[in-house]
This record gives sequence, structure tokens and C-alpha cells, in this order.
Amino acid sequence: MITFFEPATITAVDVLRLGPGPGGMMEWRVHAELATLGGQAATEAASLLARLPDADQARCFLPVYGMRLWTADGGSTEVAICFRCNNGEYEGSLGSGWFTLDGAAPPARELLDLLRSYDPDAAAQA
Repeated sequence: MITFFEPATITAVDVLRLGPGPGGMMEWRVHAELATLGGQAATEAASLLARLPDADQARCFLPVYGMRLWTADGGSTEVAICFRCNNGEYEGSLGSGWFTLDGAAPPARELLDLLRSYDPDAAAQA
């Protein structure tokens, strides 16, 4: 389970498409902001993220999707999620660090489906 935030504290969620950063593997950057979710939709998306179960990690860390979590005080934290290697990274007002997730677990599949639903190029993304 993800513990660096409480879903109820999230006021908005930006859905992000990510890609490699200038440093290559293990570095990512936002390539596109696909949508901004507010209200109940933001809470539901944040709840899916918080419910991701732990798993053993692999090594690729090539995240395609991520989220920017907004809090009531205007702080934001970007979260990169690699559903292939079961790794995630976050950085921002809620802190910074790594987490693991089970990319095949139902909450992860549901979160990936949600993120893809906002991507007009989802078929080309992993």
C-alpha cells in the first residue's frame, strides 16, 4: 500500500504521459498533461493509487503514465508509475521516494485503465 499521502487530502489530480528525461533510463519527465480531475474523480484516482499493493520490483523503470497530486494548500507531487517493473517514484510537496507495486493486481490494472482512458494515443503506449 502507498503511504506517502492520504487520498482525502487530494483536491485534484493531473493525468500525465511520461517519457525519458535527458539523463535516460531511471530519469523521467512529463511529456503531456492529459487531463485534470477534480472532486470525486480526483479522490477516486488518488484512492486507486493508495491501494496499490506491494510487489517485488524489476529494473526497467520506463514509466509511461503518472499523476500530479494537488493538495488544498496548493502543493503538488508528481508520481511516475512503471506497471511493467512494479516501481514508482514520487517527488514534490508530499516528499520524495520510491515505492513498489504489483502491476498485475486489480487496483493497478484499474488505475492503468483509468490513465489510458485520458490518452488519445493509448494504443501506442505500454
